[in-house]
Amino acid sequence: MKLILEVRNHEDDTRHYSFSDFPVRIGRAFNNDVIVSDPYVSPHHLCIDREDGAYTVADTGSENGFAINGEPKSGEKAMLRSGDKLLLGETEIFIYTPDHPVADTLPLRREHQLFGWITVTRNVWTSFLVALILTYEWAWLTIFTPDGEGLALTTTTATAAGIIIFWAAAWSVAGRLTRRHKANFQNHVALVSLCMIVSRVAWYVGSYINFLTNDNWLSQCITYGFNSVLLGFLLFGSLTLASKMQHKRKIAVAALLSLGFSASAFLFNTLSTQKFNPQPVYSASLEPYLDNLAPTQTVGAFMTGNSRLFATDTFVQVTKPHAAAQSAAPVIPFQHAKRK
Repeated sequence: MKLILEVRNHEDDTRHYSFSDFPVRIGRAFNNDVIVSDPYVSPHHLCIDREDGAYTVADTGSENGFAINGEPKSGEKAMLRSGDKLLLGETEIFIYTPDHPVADTLPLRREHQLFGWITVTRNVWTSFLVALILTYEWAWLTIFTPDGEGLALTTTTATAAGIIIFWAAAWSVAGRLTRRHKANFQNHVALVSLCMIVSRVAWYVGSYINFLTNDNWLSQCITYGFNSVLLGFLLFGSLTLASKMQHKRKIAVAALLSLGFSASAFLFNTLSTQKFNPQPVYSASLEPYLDNLAPTQTVGAFMTGNSRLFATDTFVQVTKPHAAAQSAAPVIPFQHAKRK
C-alpha cells in the first residue's frame, strides 16, 4: 500500500512524494529518501516504517526532535494515521493514504472583463492621464488663492500622480512577496487611475446634492457610503492582482478595511468640527471658488446689460408709496407731565 507525503517548507513550497517501499528516511543529508533543505532539520532526522499494516515514525538521532499534530516527540517511536501532520524544524509533512478524502472542488471564478481591460498598455496610461486632467480641473474649481494659483494647481496634480505611483508600487512589491510571477505594476496604475476618475466625477454629483440639501445628514451619508464602496472596490482589485486569496476572503478583507477607514474618517471629522464656527460655509451659497464658473465682465458692461433695472420708470414706481406716507397724519409729540 502506498503512502503519500506532502512536504511544505517555510516558504510554503509544497511537494508530494509517493512510497511503496519502507523504511522512508527523511533529513537534510543527500542519502535520504526525502531531502529537506531546512537548517533546523538534522542530516538524518526521522524514519517512517510500516509494521503489520500500520505506519510508524521514529526519531533517528535528531537535534531538535519532531512533533505530531502539535505534540512534541523526541527519541521515541509513534504511530501514524492518514491526515497526521509532522513538524520537523520549520518544515511540515502531511501523511496521507491513497484512500484519504480530499476537499471539495472550488468553483472556478472568471476574472471580470475590467481586469483584462487594464492589462492593455494604451488603456493604462490613457486612464492615468485622464485622472490627472480631472484632478487639475477639480483643483481649479476648489483652490482659491489670490497668489500662486498655478503653483497650487501643479502641486495638487503632482501629488495625485505620486499617490497613484506609490499605491501601484507598494502593491506590486506585495505581489512579488506573495510569490506571484508578475508584479502587475501597470495594472495597479490603471486600477487606481480609474478609481480616481470615478471619485472626481462623483465630487460634482456630491457638490450638487450638497447644494440641494444644504449639506444635511442625507448628503453626508451618501458621500461616506460612496467613498466606502469605492475604497472597498480598490482594495478588492488590488488584492486580486497581488494575491491568490479566495474570493470570499478578499471581499471580507476589503469590506472590513474600507468600513474601518470610513468610520475613522467620520469620527475624526466629527470630533474636529467646532461647536461654534465663526465663519461657516453653506453649500447652498455661492463660494469663492465657484466664481470661476461665472462669466467675467466690467462694471460698465454690467450697467449696460442691466439698464432696465436703472430706468427712471422703475425708480418712480418704487418711490410712489412714499408720497402716501408723506400725506399721512402728523405724529403727535410726546409731552412729559409737569411737576407740581
